[in-house]
Amino acid sequence: MKIVCMHLKIVLCLLTIALLLGILTVTPAQAGQQGALLGRVYAVDNARIGELIDKAKNGLCRLCGK
Repeated sequence: MKIVCMHLKIVLCLLTIALLLGILTVTPAQAGQQGALLGRVYAVDNARIGELIDKAKNGLCRLCGK
């Protein structure tokens, strides 16, 4: 049981971080919509992922001095 709680905490932390970074977008669900969780629909924002990857690459290039 302790392991299940630990995994649940890790998943919730990762979900929170993804929401804060804007990787996951949350929109209200339509009535009867498939894939809705607690009245919300979660979707991955590919444009935001690309922005974060570009920023990370630029930061690494600056650190390496290139």
